Amino acid sequence: MGEAAGNGAEAYRMVYGRDMSDDAAANNASRLMGNDRIKAAIAERVASCPLVAGRYRLQRRLTLLAMGEQRGSDDDEWGTKPSDEIRAAELLLKTQGELVERREVTTKVDPEAARKMTPEGFAAYVASLHVETDAA
Repeated sequence: MGEAAGNGAEAYRMVYGRDMSDDAAANNASRLMGNDRIKAAIAERVASCPLVAGRYRLQRRLTLLAMGEQRGSDDDEWGTKPSDEIRAAELLLKTQGELVERREVTTKVDPEAARKMTPEGFAAYVASLHVETDAA
């Protein structure tokens, strides 16, 4: 990819000078990312880099794995095994928006007290909650 390895702020510093704050470099890099010529140059660079697997290539690979059509063969550059099929299917569903992770949250809050909270007070209350996750 290059010395900046996809970091826009670092790439900006390399071209325009290292004597700037992180915020300034990030803001300027973000502004330049709106430039069509820069977008095209980055896309061309990514497409020509053998280490970057684009969305199409990854989705095709995940589909082949999920359907059991391609399992770890001698010439398999990805080094996969049959157990990867389930994970591939899960990732495909997530990238296509078909699988959404949901969590149920229960807490003891007086509904009347909650209605009286300001948005800031409610945000502070939510931030103070201890979240327990199931180790499934």
